[in-house]
Amino acid sequence: MLRVSHIDSGALDLEIYSLLWNKFKTIIPLTRNKPEWKLFIETLIFVFSTQYSQLGGGITTTYGSKLSNLGFRSHKLSMYILMVLRRYIKERLSNHYLDSPLYKKITTLFNILDLINLTHFIRNHGTIYYSILQRILRIEPMKLDTGSSFYENTIYSGLEYENRQLLWNTILELLNSTILPNTIQYFHYFQLKNNHIENNIKNKNNKLCCLCNEFPTNPYRIKCCNGIYCYLCLLKSIEWKHCYNCNESKGLKGISYFA
Repeated sequence: MLRVSHIDSGALDLEIYSLLWNKFKTIIPLTRNKPEWKLFIETLIFVFSTQYSQLGGGITTTYGSKLSNLGFRSHKLSMYILMVLRRYIKERLSNHYLDSPLYKKITTLFNILDLINLTHFIRNHGTIYYSILQRILRIEPMKLDTGSSFYENTIYSGLEYENRQLLWNTILELLNSTILPNTIQYFHYFQLKNNHIENNIKNKNNKLCCLCNEFPTNPYRIKCCNGIYCYLCLLKSIEWKHCYNCNESKGLKGISYFA
C-alpha cells in the first residue's frame, strides 16, 4: 500500500501543478520566458501546499501526499528540487543542448538508471525510492498515522463498486447466454403450438411453410416428416429444436426442396 500511495501522491501533485499552470496561461497570455513563469507559479504552489514538520527527524508533506496519508522524511528544499526545480532544469537543458551528443548520452544513461530503479521499486516491497533522483536526495516516504481517511475510503469505495459491477455483469451474462434464449425458445414453442392445428388445416396440400404459413421463400424440406419450410424458418426451427409439422425435436435436418 505504501508504494501505491507513493505513486498516487506524485500523480496528484503533478495534476494540481498542471491545472493551475493552465489556468494561469488562460488569464495571462505569455509570449516570452514561459519556463521562468512556470517555475514561478509552481514555486508559489509548492510554498503554499507543502508543509514541513521537525517531528520524526523532519517530515515534509505535499498536497498529494496529504490525501494519500503519506509523508517524506526529507527537508523542504530536497522536495522542491525533486518536484519543481528538476522539471525547470530539464526543460532549459533540453532547449539549449538538445542536439549535443554529450547531453544525449547523459540523458540516455539517466533514463536507463531511472528505469532500473523503477523496476526494482515495482518488484521489491522493501524498496522506497520511486525515482533515481529521489534515491540521490535520500527522500524516504513514510505512512502518516494521523493522515486523512479520504484516500482509504476512496480505494475501498472503488473496490466495492468494481465488485458490484462484476456481479452485475455476471448476472447479465447469465441472462443473455442461458435464461433469456431458453425463455424465448419456450415462448415461441407454446405460441406456435397453439397455431399448429390451424396451420395444418390451411396447409392440407403441404405447399405452405410449416412455420410462417406463407408460400415458402427458398423452400427446404425437413427430413423428419418432409414438411416444407422457408430457409430462414427452417433455421429457426432447428435452433428452437421443434418441427412445427410433426412436433419432432431431435436430429432436425433440412434438405433443399429442389435437391
